[in-house]
Amino acid sequence: MKGIRKNLLIHDATLKAETKTNDFELPSTLETFLKRVRIDPSDKVVKSANNNEQELTSIMFFDIKNSLPKDQTFEKDQIIVFNGKEHTIVEISSLYDGKRLHHYEIGLV
Repeated sequence: MKGIRKNLLIHDATLKAETKTNDFELPSTLETFLKRVRIDPSDKVVKSANNNEQELTSIMFFDIKNSLPKDQTFEKDQIIVFNGKEHTIVEISSLYDGKRLHHYEIGLV
């Protein structure tokens, strides 16, 4: 199956991920620029780990073929910065086209 068309992947964002520790034993943040993603508004309700309901503000689509950087992975509680606003990753769905990973749908609050 083909990737999500590039003309639909119209957004760029920044991923902020905490790394282990730096030389001074302090946590540090690694920022990664995400290119050719799509972020759409959402009103989907999901349950958090402690069984509270959260309403997603957005869903980010990250295509394995056309989004950059290649081989990017995501984890819950990482931060996505889009249009100057920080969003927290609360849900990650991996969607496949048969046997191969096709794209991620990432729920943001």
